[in-house]
Amino acid sequence: MRVRFYAVGREITGVDELELEATTMHELRALLLTRFDARMARLLAIATMLHNGVRRHAEDAVMLAPGDTVDVLPPFAGG
Repeated sequence: MRVRFYAVGREITGVDELELEATTMHELRALLLTRFDARMARLLAIATMLHNGVRRHAEDAVMLAPGDTVDVLPPFAGG
């Protein structure tokens, strides 16, 4: 699946997006935590995760598929 990063997520990963394999949101979260440093843990604690445009949580019992997209959205400041 395609995992897209924005703002601080790009800084942590060094890329706009990655192709990863995970079957659940929980598995994806664990993979990201293993692959990147403690900043990823802080980001995931406050980020919004969108799976094909639908907000999801790590505990959600939703299956991920190879063609899916997950967006990791940090909190945005507005004004």
